[in-house]
Amino acid sequence: QHSGELLGFDQPQKHLLLFQNNNELRPNGGFISAYGILETKNGQFNLEFADSYKLLKDIDYQPAPGPFYVFIKDPGFKGWYFHDGNFDPDFKTSAEKIEELFWHQSGEENQSFDSITAINFELLEDLVEIYNLEIEGVKLTKDNLFSVLEYEVKNIDTHNVEDLENRKDILGVLANKLLKKMIVSLTSYNSLFDTINKGLDQKKLLLHFKNDEIQQIAEE
Repeated sequence: QHSGELLGFDQPQKHLLLFQNNNELRPNGGFISAYGILETKNGQFNLEFADSYKLLKDIDYQPAPGPFYVFIKDPGFKGWYFHDGNFDPDFKTSAEKIEELFWHQSGEENQSFDSITAINFELLEDLVEIYNLEIEGVKLTKDNLFSVLEYEVKNIDTHNVEDLENRKDILGVLANKLLKKMIVSLTSYNSLFDTINKGLDQKKLLLHFKNDEIQQIAEE
């Protein structure tokens, strides 16, 4: 019923995807290590990814919740960063705050997303088991996915601006390959839907749609 809307046939849609590292626990699943912006228009899609650290800028940050100042001892801590936005256990509340932080820290105020989706690394591990994926000659499996991603994402000095700007967008490469496989691999649809349903049940996948009808369908 709403597939045409999600695919941008009614009007272009813009969706925020959050990749959460569940090995660094947060109330909604894990640290937001990267984000993607998925735009759909007339059934076509464009997906671009970026590292969450790239939103760190020399701006006035909103004050963070009290516990941040207790546990973060870094004297350079400036406030509530986008990558720490998933602080509330209620995902709707967190999603609204994450979107607010994103637009403020990106410098593009007065815009909005049609949905916010959080994806834990655990779900990515489940998905690569369905498809035959390789990145830079390395075949990805459930057993090695995290180590491959962790090496590329963490094997730099996160305080070094040049390192942050130049590190490989391996999550973006993975997400684009995975999304294309999910669309064209018709024989794997049953496995895909089963994995997604389990992911929703186990909170590896969290969804927040601005359209109340679509949100109700997602919750059911």
